[in-house]
Amino acid sequence: MNYQIFTPPEQLRDLVQCFWMLESDENSAVPENYFLMADSCPEIIFQYNEGFQAYSAQSARIRFQHSISDKFVVGKKVGFLGVRLYPHAVNQLLNMPANEVINHVFDFSDLFRQEGKDLADQVYSAASTTERIARVSDYLTKKNGFSKVRSG
Repeated sequence: MNYQIFTPPEQLRDLVQCFWMLESDENSAVPENYFLMADSCPEIIFQYNEGFQAYSAQSARIRFQHSISDKFVVGKKVGFLGVRLYPHAVNQLLNMPANEVINHVFDFSDLFRQEGKDLADQVYSAASTTERIARVSDYLTKKNGFSKVRSG
């Protein structure tokens, strides 16, 4: 398994704690289960391989703050890009109080409509983690700027 953490670009450091990537490789076994712990930080998770069997092989979702732990059955091949956000990012990006979505997971395109689906497709088709992070960073930078103008 290959797990890496990446620092967000300067313009996103008030919104994004880090990006992370988890991928299986041919030389290592994939665990049967994956445990997500209770967490005060929301995450956007792009799954571009089998990953969690509860979701389609290519899926994108937002896991909001969780006061409970979850266990997921994992497929034979794993590919995830995660965006670990700060707790205030929910209100900043979605203009909704974080306490209204505690313990919820939403499909990314349900919240961000067509632009969310388009971003997810770009992440799935990207050739590298660097490219995936660049696409998500560009989107969040535009979204964050738009949110500040709209609410300011």
